[in-house]
Order: sequence, then C-alpha cells, then structure tokens
Amino acid sequence: MEQQVKNNFGISIKVCCASCLFKEYKDDKERICKLSKLGTHPKEYCTSWKMAENLQNIGKGGGRVKKKTWFEYVKEHGYSDQSVRDFERQFGSRYMGRKK
Repeated sequence: MEQQVKNNFGISIKVCCASCLFKEYKDDKERICKLSKLGTHPKEYCTSWKMAENLQNIGKGGGRVKKKTWFEYVKEHGYSDQSVRDFERQFGSRYMGRKK
C-alpha cells in the first residue's frame, strides 16, 4: 500500500527508499541504504524511513511556498519577469495561500 506524508509546507511526499534520508548511491548509480548497505527496491521502504532533508522544504522557492502550477509553468516556459506577469495574469498569484 502506498503511503504519503506531508512535508513542512504541506506538500505530499511518497514514502519509499527514494525519498529516505538514509539513501545513498554506489559508484554505478545503484541506490543503497546507508543503514543496511543493501540495495533498495522501487516503491518499498523499511521501518527506519525518515524524510530526506531536501524534501522537507520542497515547494519552497525564494523563501515562499509556491503553487505546483507555478513550478510546472516555469519548467515549460522558463523563468523571466515576463513569464511571472503572464502566469499571474492567467492563474493569479504564484504563491500558496494568496488569492487571485
């Protein structure tokens, strides 16, 4: 069964070895567990799972929590002053918790 938890900003994070604080990579890019030194399997996790530090604040950009649609827009259109204006004209604020 898939489990998700919320990070510091309410963003859902999938619980699995890939999102764990204790993951590391061997030279050949194989993901292993720092604790057990064993290879990991996609979508699985153990009782030692702890959210990776870089995921704890995901969704936070420039000190502000931004909408998922903003990150998708930037990925597609790039970041510029014009893209900020275009996004806000179409979708309202790029920040979470602000009204249009």
